[in-house]
Formats: sequence, C-alpha cells, structure tokens
Amino acid sequence: MGKVMQLHTYNYKATGHSLLVFLGLGYSTTVFAYLDPGTGSIILQGLIAGVMVVVAAWGLFWQRIKSLLSSLFSSTNTTKDNPGHDSDK
Repeated sequence: MGKVMQLHTYNYKATGHSLLVFLGLGYSTTVFAYLDPGTGSIILQGLIAGVMVVVAAWGLFWQRIKSLLSSLFSSTNTTKDNPGHDSDK
C-alpha cells in the first residue's frame, strides 16, 4: 500500500511542476529580439530546400504516372515479335 501512496505523490508533484511551467510561460514581458543576416540566409536556404523537395517528389510521381500509362497503353500482342510462335495452328 506504501507504493500506491508514493506513486500518487509523484503524480501530484509532476502535475504541480507542469502547472508552474504553464504559469511561467503564460507570464510574458517585452522581449527585444534581433535577427542577424545569418538568420535570413538560413530562412532562404530552407525555402530553396523546400522547393527542391517538391520538385523531386513531383519527378518521382510523374515517373510513376508515365510508367502506369505506358503499361496500360502498350501493345499486348506479342505474336509478331515472337517468330517461334505459330498462330496458324
């Protein structure tokens, strides 16, 4: 029965700490933020990387579409290509 009480006490402390963290985050003061030129460079690199990911994903998607369409519309008659096959018999 002692273990149950310890577990309950532990949960109460964790809840109390999280409540204090929430209250601390909710209290805000004026913050003077500075973004240096390196930050703009990182943002630009992220945007370029995002565009390149979209282009690469579209390329892979387009290859699958082309493969699917070519398999649907390809010729299934192989008797002309296979000279060993006699279609007259």
